Amino acid sequence: MKILIIENESKVLSHISEILSAEWPLATLESTKKGAEGIEMVKSKHPDVVLLDIGVKDVGGLQVVEHIRLISDVPIILLSVKMGEEDEVRGLDMGADDYIVIPFNEINFTSRTMVMLRRAGVLS
Repeated sequence: MKILIIENESKVLSHISEILSAEWPLATLESTKKGAEGIEMVKSKHPDVVLLDIGVKDVGGLQVVEHIRLISDVPIILLSVKMGEEDEVRGLDMGADDYIVIPFNEINFTSRTMVMLRRAGVLS
């Protein structure tokens, strides 16, 4: 199982990595702080799920979703500190599969990630 994390906040990236490593110790975790690099990693690494910070700085998260959707149908979970319904709806309309507000409940986060991995056919 391969999980790509596109997150520009080091603390959030570390926290997510710890949660995923504890739940799926054999998973390969790839990460970047840049949206453009994340798009390239989707092309080259073929992850099973993408966890994407909507606030990545170089290319906005919504633009990253658009670019990924041109090349892949990988499940995308948007992560955001914003709690606005408008951002959530825009992200889902642009092709994201789920939207999680930071801070999040770890059990909820793991469950929602698991749903995406099942949809990708990685977990049964």
